[in-house]
Parts: sequence; C-alpha cells; structure tokens
Amino acid sequence: MILIIGCIANPKPVQTASQPLYSGYAVDRLLENRTMYVGDNSKVVALINDLPLPAGVEGAGIELKTGSQPYELTIHYSMKDAAVMMKDGALSGELLYWNSILLFSLIDNVGIINNVVADNTGEYDGVTATYTFTRQQVDQQLGEDVRPYSKNEPGLRQLIDRLKSLSVLDL
Repeated sequence: MILIIGCIANPKPVQTASQPLYSGYAVDRLLENRTMYVGDNSKVVALINDLPLPAGVEGAGIELKTGSQPYELTIHYSMKDAAVMMKDGALSGELLYWNSILLFSLIDNVGIINNVVADNTGEYDGVTATYTFTRQQVDQQLGEDVRPYSKNEPGLRQLIDRLKSLSVLDL
C-alpha cells in the first residue's frame, strides 16, 4: 500500500525521446525552428545552435541586418584549434557552407549569410576569416530554390544528403 501511494505521489516523469541525428543534424529540431523571418532572433539562434560544428570551433554570437533587403545574418565563431578546419593545407569553410545552405532553406527571407571565424588558437589571435554566401549563389549551384526542402522531414533529409556533393570551390 505504501509503495502504491509513493508511486502516485511521486510519479516518474514522462520522457520524450529526441530523434537521433541524421548525418550530424538534428532534423526534428531544425524543422521546429523553421521561420519566415531572419528577425525572429530566438528561432534563428535555435537553428544555429542545432547545426554541427567542427571540434575546436564554437559559436560567439550573431548579428542580424533587417533594416533593408537583402536581409543578412552574420554568425561569429571562435576557433580554438585550426587543424579541425584545415583541408589540403588551407582553412576550409565547407561545413560552414553546408550549414549556410540549410539556413537558407530554414529561414525564408535571409539573403546573405556571413560566417566570421576568429582565430583564437594562440598562433594568429585576432585574425578572422569570413565566408559569405548568398541565396542566389546557393540556389544557382543547386539549380533550384532551397526553401521547399524544409517543408518536411524527408525534404530536409534529402537536402542534407545533397550537401556532401557540394563544395565551396564550386561557387
């Protein structure tokens, strides 16, 4: 009897299982935060927080330019380990490019995404690299508007699968 009363008085919380990552992306959370407006700060921040980053790179804030078109999103990153972003002896923005493509799909009215990476490795502290992508470039490279991909989970998964075949060098 005491056990039954104890269970009723202190029920176990119901836990909702989060969907597993798909190629490193939390598709369900990305779709939950899809937004029409880059000015929706809380959704934009949630989207950025759900994108994968290389080990040794972390977010360092965002800036929104919403006064006139094209609307811009600038994402600041701090790099603690340059090796994680190196490809063929040069700093690579490939993952940032892929993440930007997803953001163009998930934020309907953003026209420009700037990724600013500050070197905080101790070797070149304060030096920054900027990777700027436009909706026009992305849509042109993919041959279509990327926004429809984020209408549902299968579409977003299809876009994520296409990312692996895209290179910043092809722009």
